[in-house]
Amino acid sequence: MQKTGRGVGMQILQPLNYLHSFLSNLLTFQKNGYFKNAINFNIIKNCRFLALNLPFQIKGNLHISYFLGFTITEMLVVLAIIGILIGVAGPSLLRWRDSFEVKNSVREIQMTLQLARMKAITQGVEYRVVVDLERETFQLERGDQAEGSTHWQSEGKLFTLPAGVDIASVNSYTTGKRNKQFNPNGTCSSGSIKLQNKWGEKYTITLTPATGYIKAVSGW
Repeated sequence: MQKTGRGVGMQILQPLNYLHSFLSNLLTFQKNGYFKNAINFNIIKNCRFLALNLPFQIKGNLHISYFLGFTITEMLVVLAIIGILIGVAGPSLLRWRDSFEVKNSVREIQMTLQLARMKAITQGVEYRVVVDLERETFQLERGDQAEGSTHWQSEGKLFTLPAGVDIASVNSYTTGKRNKQFNPNGTCSSGSIKLQNKWGEKYTITLTPATGYIKAVSGW
């Protein structure tokens, strides 16, 4: 026997009523009668097709208020508007995120270089920051001598740059592992570290050998 459209609709919505019964029991508070029902609605009996009436009954002389829900058409219109807004604002949000990440990466490298210099001075041994241009990582390492260290030990965690940030070069090198070394007298190796993101934002971290001064600037 062929089922009517109403019968099919009832069968589709029946599982939602089971879910409602569970949530209604879960959200019903009996203590002191403060809430008779936190949420009480019946999708099939109390609602227009594909719309929700949500009555809330609260202790006191307040009458029950009914809040009419949304039809599926209204929901589709709202979703379409949200989709348009995301389409318009999405690229700007992505660019803002990538800009933040490249700036934050510059700060992280600069702070690690400053930490290497401070540790070299206070501990009396060489320190360096090793940059892996292939894996987009950098790591602080401790030497075993005040000059001419032959053994280097990693300190702290290995930093990996976000996917949208690229270490373009260390000095003029674009591949392999390169390092910036700091000495107990406060001096350091010369050169620069250049970073960029996919939007073309570029930053340069420069080191002054005689003083160990570290500076980050926008551009190359």
